[in-house]
Amino acid sequence: MDDLQQRIIDIALQIPGYLGYEAKERRRDMDKHTRLQLAAKYDAENTHLARISRNAPMHYATALENLDQKLERLLARFRTAPRGYAGWFDSAQIVEEDLDALTQFDAALAGGVAQLKSAIDTIGAAMKTKQSVEDAINAAAETLDTLNTQY
Repeated sequence: MDDLQQRIIDIALQIPGYLGYEAKERRRDMDKHTRLQLAAKYDAENTHLARISRNAPMHYATALENLDQKLERLLARFRTAPRGYAGWFDSAQIVEEDLDALTQFDAALAGGVAQLKSAIDTIGAAMKTKQSVEDAINAAAETLDTLNTQY
């Protein structure tokens, strides 16, 4: 079986442009993997928000539900993001610079996890002290709006 695999690889290497296509395919896969990892991190913050919401007074329910919906929208975008696919003979080809830009874009979105965590932690602390809860919720909403707009 190893001999057959090696022959297939040897044949594929004879096709002009195959190595570049294969490298792009690996980068597309990595981009998809990165987005799923980011979704998992944002999902952990969604769990954190749900925990706070369960213990929150009823008059904050609507505002916290709005936060949850904004976060769910962002999560759905991560989970369903296209991989930047372009077929071998497509007229519009994805070039490596585009894939590099996607990687930088994902890195910028990764920074939003810490911002969101901080905003949700602030809501939790405000709930405990019963002070500035609305301000904390509004700040978290602005963070989520910014992240959704950035995406």
